[in-house]
Amino acid sequence: KKRVEVFFQINSTTPSAAEEAKVKELADWMKKHPTATVELTGYADAGTGNADINRRLSEQRVSKVAKLLTERHGIEASRVSTSFKGDTVQPFKDNDSNRVVIGFSEEK
Repeated sequence: KKRVEVFFQINSTTPSAAEEAKVKELADWMKKHPTATVELTGYADAGTGNADINRRLSEQRVSKVAKLLTERHGIEASRVSTSFKGDTVQPFKDNDSNRVVIGFSEEK
């Protein structure tokens, strides 16, 4: 089982190099566990923007991480599922940490 948290800057849908390295690490793990699938969920912080902006940001963030996994790192799209919560769910107490895509991967 593997969990990954890819954080984003305010109003950004592109992860930094350090955060992108986490996506590569997840892809490498998935390559070693060929039956594993990953469920990615995108979030946005409730402290900035509005519901529409934050829904769009969370959707674009999760799409970006999924695209990195499939297009850059060769993970089959059928192994990647995505959803997004906008600012309706805040997984972290710290506002800024909620600009995140969280992935859970496990072998089936």
